[in-house]
Amino acid sequence: MLKREKKENPGKLTPYKKNLINKIENICKVSDVYSAENGDKGYLDGDDELEKAINKLIQVKTAQTRALFVKNTEIIEFITQMDYIKEMVDGITNQKIHVENVAASSEQMSHAIEQVATFVQNSFVTTNDTIEVSNESLQTINKSFDYINKSFDEMSVVKEKIKNVASDAKEIENIVNIINDVAGQTNLLALNASIEAARAGDKGRGFAVVANEIKKLADSTKESANYIKNLVKKLREEIGGSQDVIDGSVNHFSEGKNFINQAVGSIDAIETSLKNIGEAFSGISSNIEEQNATTEEISSQLIEINRNTLQLYDLCTKTGQGVFNLSKLTEESRGLGRPWFKDFQGMDMVRPMIGEHLLWKWKVYNVLCNFTKADESSINEYTECTLGKMLENMKKTKSDSPLLAIYEPHKNVHNLSKKIIRDYNSGRHSDIDKDLFELNKNTEILVNGIRKVL
Repeated sequence: MLKREKKENPGKLTPYKKNLINKIENICKVSDVYSAENGDKGYLDGDDELEKAINKLIQVKTAQTRALFVKNTEIIEFITQMDYIKEMVDGITNQKIHVENVAASSEQMSHAIEQVATFVQNSFVTTNDTIEVSNESLQTINKSFDYINKSFDEMSVVKEKIKNVASDAKEIENIVNIINDVAGQTNLLALNASIEAARAGDKGRGFAVVANEIKKLADSTKESANYIKNLVKKLREEIGGSQDVIDGSVNHFSEGKNFINQAVGSIDAIETSLKNIGEAFSGISSNIEEQNATTEEISSQLIEINRNTLQLYDLCTKTGQGVFNLSKLTEESRGLGRPWFKDFQGMDMVRPMIGEHLLWKWKVYNVLCNFTKADESSINEYTECTLGKMLENMKKTKSDSPLLAIYEPHKNVHNLSKKIIRDYNSGRHSDIDKDLFELNKNTEILVNGIRKVL
């Protein structure tokens, strides 16, 4: 206890004042690196009224600082539970990618529809041209068919005339045969006349001359008749051959006429089909024009959606970044009060430990969201944090404290945080989701374990 001097000079430092100042300076030094584990005291140990007043002032300030420290810790706990921000950022990122892909696909589809429309229009024009050519071909074939019909009719007339000629030639042959018969009979009469003239002697000599001339005439007539007969025979043979050729030609013309009739029917069917195709192309062209207009409208809307999505993506990213920046400011504010961290009881004693580990998990999330840069060295080893030192000491002393139940989860929180940041920075992302799940699980076990024990 300090003893006051009865008479004091206000401007003079008495031993009492010097001693009091030294104690206050010592308290200030202790507050800068306060450690209850090392036995540090944050108050004056005297019972003097002045010391009591100073201690009371220190208690008030400590209580104010403690309240701010606890409130900042609560804010940190709240903010670090906002890990759904990563889901929001991942979701809007995926949506942005999908919308961009849909917009690109829509543009490609619009271009493809334009190409199809051009193709259909060209096909429509080609089909109309084909129909016109088909009509012209049909007209030409019809004219040819008319000529063939006329030729067929004329051939039938020629066939009939040749048939008549053959019949007339046969009649001529019959007449020639009659002439031959008459010539034979005349020759027989001339022979009989010659015999009778010979019997008459000189009186019948003149009659013999006449009979001889008649015989010559009959022979000449017979010879001419035979010549005519041979000519008529050859003529009939020629007519017969011509008639066979004409019959064959008529048959061919008949078959050709049937084929042409079939061809005309086929061309009529082709013309009808082409007209139907033309009408179909016309309908398709109209539908494609409507589809093209609709696609252009959809593309326009997708462009607007894509623009809005980009804005939303930017806002979500800024929101996530803002929350992270807020958490950093809160952590810095909490750090400012840490040297005055004393006189804590109950949960207030463990909240710094909980907050410390929640901040490490929070840092991992924000690294994955590209809100901050960090390497694995920014995460303490599991034996270096306050809780880690406590757990290692318990383990060495073979303590039976139930707090040792969180030894492995605590170790996993540190190691998983380091691994996730290391893998992300090196581009090895295949295990990150699995490791992140394990980090969340172990952090939850750790926090619940601390709250339960302490």
